[in-house]
Amino acid sequence: MSARDALNAYLAHESDADQAEYEKRLDAYANEIRAQVLTTTERQFLTFALDLAFDRMVSEDGFTEDDHAALEKLQRMAAAPTSE
Repeated sequence: MSARDALNAYLAHESDADQAEYEKRLDAYANEIRAQVLTTTERQFLTFALDLAFDRMVSEDGFTEDDHAALEKLQRMAAAPTSE
């Protein structure tokens, strides 16, 4: 099953019993993409910058829920691919 097929099946909820398998395949696909997009050095630098942004966001006012959501999304993108 391709990643696209797994995603389509997951979104269509063809089978709740297979949902874990679909999620596993999607996670593997996401890991492949992360590995292709960011080098280890780039990921480390991005993680460092995001940690600084997080520190500022928790110590200062004026950040919105959208700001926090954007930070969380970038943190997920910067996460190192997990081994299977």
